[in-house]
Amino acid sequence: GGGAGAGEEDQGQNAQWRQDARLARQNALMDVVKCVVCWTLGAFFLAGIAWAIAHWTVSLAVPPHVVAPWWVLLGFMPVWFAEPLLQRSAAGLYLRGTCGQGPLSLCPTSPT
Repeated sequence: GGGAGAGEEDQGQNAQWRQDARLARQNALMDVVKCVVCWTLGAFFLAGIAWAIAHWTVSLAVPPHVVAPWWVLLGFMPVWFAEPLLQRSAAGLYLRGTCGQGPLSLCPTSPT
């Protein structure tokens, strides 16, 4: 009597755990895709800015002392923002209010 009910309950809990784990993997994969898209768009944006500065410099024959601050800014800003952005994307984008369930229980406040 009681053993069969307990076995069915264990199977139900196991099925729920598998479903939660699958959902966590899907959410993690969606976060990875979003990270890759964001980083790719950022790289193309920076490359576009570099091309625009170079084009502006050559076509208008702008002296180096006028263009230098723009090149410094273009080189400095990605380095300045890279560390926090890499930390954020390495821990997950944390877009849904929870980082995951089951085997992927990451928390934005802990490094693990």
